[in-house]
Amino acid sequence: MAKKATSDTKNSKSDAPQVEASEAKATSQIERLYEQGKLKESLDRFSSFLDCFEEIDFELARVKSRLSGLETDEKAQRIGPEALIMRNQISFDYQKTLVDFRKNVLGQYFDLRGEADFLNSINDRDQVMHKILDLRLLDKHYQRDEAWGKVEGNSSIIYRLFNPGMRRHAIAMMIKMPHIDEHAKQEIEMLTDLRHRNVIKLLDSEIDRFPFFVITEFVYGDNLPNALRIVGPRSVSQTIDWLYQLTDALDYLRHKRILHTNVRPSKIYIDDEWQIMISPFDLIKITATRNQGNRVSKSEYPGERTFNRYLDVCQYGSPELYRADGETLDLDAMCLSDLYSIGLIGYKILTGEDLFSGKKLYDIIENRRKLEFDEKALAAKLAVLPVHPISDIIRQLLQPDLEERKKAYPNLHALLRKLTPLTRSFNEDVSPVRQSYRRCLANNREFVRDFYQAFYRIQLPNGKTYGDYFSDTARRRQSSMLQMAIDLLLDLDERSEHFVELVHPQNAKHGGFSTKDYALFIDTLIDTIRLNDQLHWNDGLEQGWQEVRDKAMKMIGDLHGE
Repeated sequence: MAKKATSDTKNSKSDAPQVEASEAKATSQIERLYEQGKLKESLDRFSSFLDCFEEIDFELARVKSRLSGLETDEKAQRIGPEALIMRNQISFDYQKTLVDFRKNVLGQYFDLRGEADFLNSINDRDQVMHKILDLRLLDKHYQRDEAWGKVEGNSSIIYRLFNPGMRRHAIAMMIKMPHIDEHAKQEIEMLTDLRHRNVIKLLDSEIDRFPFFVITEFVYGDNLPNALRIVGPRSVSQTIDWLYQLTDALDYLRHKRILHTNVRPSKIYIDDEWQIMISPFDLIKITATRNQGNRVSKSEYPGERTFNRYLDVCQYGSPELYRADGETLDLDAMCLSDLYSIGLIGYKILTGEDLFSGKKLYDIIENRRKLEFDEKALAAKLAVLPVHPISDIIRQLLQPDLEERKKAYPNLHALLRKLTPLTRSFNEDVSPVRQSYRRCLANNREFVRDFYQAFYRIQLPNGKTYGDYFSDTARRRQSSMLQMAIDLLLDLDERSEHFVELVHPQNAKHGGFSTKDYALFIDTLIDTIRLNDQLHWNDGLEQGWQEVRDKAMKMIGDLHGE
């Protein structure tokens, strides 16, 4: 679009420095030429400007044609829910056309005061950031999700984005730094090469001009503390799987010369496939060229040392990291420190509690000091762990002495080798219904999707289906919620309080569901399991699932007064 204007711009940039190009642009504007008495030059520029309308007219005709076709299909009822996506795409393309015309055409021929007026009228920083971000996202085919708002931390502002064409969300992380040096840019670019199932992917970045931001994939799920808050402690098998995934991700990053410096539950996410995901932006990049002697210095930690970060180190950091207070640790010690943090996370997954607990920082520090120096007190605290090899591993990881810990696991890969056979073991003590559910997940990796496709198709008395009440985002998040719900169903005797909290009529997320809704949900689940576990299905298994259903529906009925 606007070929003549673009051509002029390119020539000015290639023939002169940036400042001279700006001056050339200003002196070639139509009104400026006229004011200088250069009538012929002004007329020629105006004629050149009018030629640009030929191409913009073609672009607008295409957009109008698409919009007209969409409206015709809508009137004829030839298009369903995807009409909203198509309308968003048309609107997105039109907005980009307008912005390009203003930037590449009007700005070349006229002295525009709109930007200055805008800056003079703003009320806060966010208006500027949103405008800049929206403009720079256009070429990347993302829109800022205004309904989601933002999350602001110590070092970044986080926005959720939506790609209308791909119908997927992403995250924009705007870095709160006035300047990024070349080495920091190289470190960010390193993250584009990461390819691991359990590491959040970097999709794009804008680090050449302020404000700097990166775009990552969006995790359709919750973080680990919130997941445990909903469903309570996890089973042994689930704990093994999650610790394996976490260790494998950290070991992968170590081989990439990247070390995670804040291994904590709130930075671990559970996605819609019930897999662990960690963010690469809680990382310190370790390179031999930068760090003499393989050491990480205090000045290389990103951002300032905040209270929350110090709290995390107190609660989830190793003894050596806690005592170092941000001072130097060699690379091997950082790996051993991560092993201790993995042990603390394993304890939390199995018990639902923090090993170093306390309502205030002082209480956490006191509990930590007691458990680190009193072997009997630590043994008593760890006695709540189930009798299983994974509990023995956690005890070894929680050795306060670094050298003792190193004897058991000299590095992350050693722990990974120890966990591998446990992920493949089969516990005969597990109930038949839980074994049935595990077979479904193992034999059909799309089991969750198949269940929801069946559930969303159920016709309701008002003529709608359950699918009409869930957005694309909600459907993705429901995948992880299903596995939480099934775990609760299978452990009603031990975790009835979590189940009651989840299905209570006053629950903010599920309070609108009736007992019939829950009955249809559980019945559809059993039908899907029956279909996927045909080889093992018998009267005993049918009765086992029916007992689970009856117990759950009785509790739900009591809550609803039925």
